[in-house]
Amino acid sequence: VSCKNKPVLGQKTNLSLDSLLLKHPDSVNLLVKHGELALTNFKYDIAIADAAKAFRLDSSRLDTRMLYADAICNNPAIQNADITKAQFHHQKLIKKEPKNIRALVGMAMTYTLRQDFDNSFKYINRALKINPRYRNAYVLKGSNYRMLGNTKLAISSYETAVQQDPDFYGGYLMIGALYQYEKDPICIQYYTTATQLQPNNPDCLYALAYAKEIFGQENDAKMIYRKMIRIDSTY
Repeated sequence: VSCKNKPVLGQKTNLSLDSLLLKHPDSVNLLVKHGELALTNFKYDIAIADAAKAFRLDSSRLDTRMLYADAICNNPAIQNADITKAQFHHQKLIKKEPKNIRALVGMAMTYTLRQDFDNSFKYINRALKINPRYRNAYVLKGSNYRMLGNTKLAISSYETAVQQDPDFYGGYLMIGALYQYEKDPICIQYYTTATQLQPNNPDCLYALAYAKEIFGQENDAKMIYRKMIRIDSTY
C-alpha cells in the first residue's frame, strides 16, 4: 500500500474513520479505507477484520478482494491454507487485470511465504516491468534477499524502496535493522529518519532508543524511553 498522503496517516483522520465506522458499520467504502490505513500502519489484526467484513459484504468489487488478499498475506498467524486462499484471490485479480502491479506483488508474496523465491522474483519482475518505481516490489525483493541471507542485496532493495517513497518509514526501520544486525552504528541514522517521519510511533522510538543504548549513547536512549512512556505507558 503506497500512500504518500500524510493526512491519511494522521491521527485525526484515523479517529474520524473510526467514528464514521461506528455510525455506518456496514459501509464497504469506509471498511476498505480503514483496512487500507491499518495495512499501511502494520496493524494487521485490524486490517484482516476490516478486509474480511468488506469482502463478505461485497465480493464483486476488486478493491475488497485486493484488501482481503493482502490482509491474509500479512496475517502474522498465517497458515498454509491461508496462503492457498490468498493465491486464489490474487490469481483472480491478475486474470481480471493482468497489469495490476499490486496483485502481481501480492502473488509474489504468497510464493515468498512458501519460500519459493524463484516464482516470487518472477512475479516481482513482472510488476517492475510495468512500473519500475513501484515501492512494494522493492520491499518484497529486499525481504526475499534477507531470507536468502544476502544482506547486501536486501539493503540495496530496501534503499531503492525508500528512494521511490521517502515517507515510507517502515523501509528505514528495515534498513536500520539489517545494519544493526551487522553491528553497524549507521543504523541510528535510519532509525532517526523513521522517528522524524513518525515522531509518536512507539515502535520507531523503541528501535532508535535501543540502537543508541547498544552503541553507547545511553543518555540519549533514556530520553527516548521516557518519551515513549509519556506516549504509551503500556508499551
